[in-house]
Amino acid sequence: MNIQNSFEVVFPTSLQITEQVVDVSFLNEKQRQFYINLLEEIIALYENNNNQRMIIGFAGVSGSGKSVVVELLSNLASQVNLPFAVTTVGIDAYSFTNDYLLTHEDDGVALKEYKGRYDTYDVEKLVRDLSAFSSGENISLPLYSRRIHDPVENVTVISTQQNLLLVEGLWLLYEENGWDEVRERLDYCYFIDSKKEDARDLTIKRHIQGGRSKEDATVYYDSVDATNYELVSETKEKADAIIPSFLSI
Repeated sequence: MNIQNSFEVVFPTSLQITEQVVDVSFLNEKQRQFYINLLEEIIALYENNNNQRMIIGFAGVSGSGKSVVVELLSNLASQVNLPFAVTTVGIDAYSFTNDYLLTHEDDGVALKEYKGRYDTYDVEKLVRDLSAFSSGENISLPLYSRRIHDPVENVTVISTQQNLLLVEGLWLLYEENGWDEVRERLDYCYFIDSKKEDARDLTIKRHIQGGRSKEDATVYYDSVDATNYELVSETKEKADAIIPSFLSI
């Protein structure tokens, strides 16, 4: 499908992502063309798929723009007369609750101190939901709230059979702690490549928007997110395709 020839899509100036408003008015013409081309590519992937339901993943480090990309693609897709629905979910929606993280430890340290690490997610639940989606079941997906910093259950209801699910998250290509079962359920997976300094700046900015002080956000990045960056970066070669972050386009 050639989107530009079939429909004049309008790029949003902002997106609502996990209860936060994210400015995307800065996208230039080259960047906008890139995401139009990417949408055409995932539409083609779906149309060439033999099943009515398909799951496409978007992996990458914190600050690479994963959630922005999937919500932008969903927004653009909603403006095109597609014969299938496009739904999005982030793996943060499968984070263990803060109550759980505060009462479970790793070497005497509460898991809350490592929130965002591969072992702070309910991977089994994510696998169950992806399996149920692929088998055609009606399901309700959770959403992560950056207002209360906890997942909220049963936010996104999926009942249509023809549906493309876009899943974003750090650990989609990770092979330990059960994440290999997540990868097995992805029909296709992109890795969004980002420079370390860009990812660091954007992640710290997001932590500040979420309520942390600049000092606390910086300490948290350097003690948790920086380690995650290295682990996630090592999974890049397991992707079906590697695409640049918007700052590199």
